[in-house]
Amino acid sequence: NPHKSIKQMAHETGIARTCAHRILTQILKLKPYKQACHHELFHKDYKKRKDACNTMIDSIR
Repeated sequence: NPHKSIKQMAHETGIARTCAHRILTQILKLKPYKQACHHELFHKDYKKRKDACNTMIDSIR
C-alpha cells in the first residue's frame, strides 16, 4: 500500500523499522516521500517572495 508509512509496514509485518526501510530502498529500489501541498505563487507575490528569499540567503552567508 503506497499510503502506509515504513513504521506502519514494519509493525504489521513484525520486522524492525530499519530493516523495512532497507528492503524498500535497497532491494525494491523505492524512494519514500511525503506528498506536500504548496501554495500557488501569484505574479503579484513574486517580487516579495524573491526579496524574502534573498534576505534569508544573505543572512546565512
